[in-house]
Amino acid sequence: MVKLNEYFNKVSNDNRIFTREDISKMTTNEFKANEKAIDYQLSNLGIPKNSRGVIYDINSVQSKKLFNSPEIQGYISKNYPELINNKQNSVVDINFTLKQKFKGTDNFLGLQHCKLYNPQITSDGHFIGTIVDYYDFKYRPLAGSIKEIVLNYVNNWGYFMQEKSFLENQFNIYQIREKLW
Repeated sequence: MVKLNEYFNKVSNDNRIFTREDISKMTTNEFKANEKAIDYQLSNLGIPKNSRGVIYDINSVQSKKLFNSPEIQGYISKNYPELINNKQNSVVDINFTLKQKFKGTDNFLGLQHCKLYNPQITSDGHFIGTIVDYYDFKYRPLAGSIKEIVLNYVNNWGYFMQEKSFLENQFNIYQIREKLW
């Protein structure tokens, strides 16, 4: 069970976050008993009701790769004093950028804009936080450099598929807990 400092579930009256592992281990009766709290969790983390998606726990390859991304590492470096003193905003916008020669393109195309919830550095030296991304596409004009035009074309393919209901919008939640020192 993972807990976020500022998150509070008004249905279950606590700050429990139900992970994919928690939900997969529930019996039918346990799921029915927690279903409204799970729905509340999704809608209050910016995820529309009845969405499907994935929750990556702290040991997943995906969560570890995101932690090691230049954007997350840069965020930690830039905000270190606030993070260690737990004085950082409880929700932070993270924007993944396009790198030269398409390096790091996966985060740019796959996430691009997401939210980081309750980032902090614990007293034992761990960076913790939860990244939430609702996978949807917004149309981008085909302008800029050749690389930008190609990437916007790929994005717009997703946008048009989404508009025709051939692509289902989904959420991704990445839980991060990595030792810094």
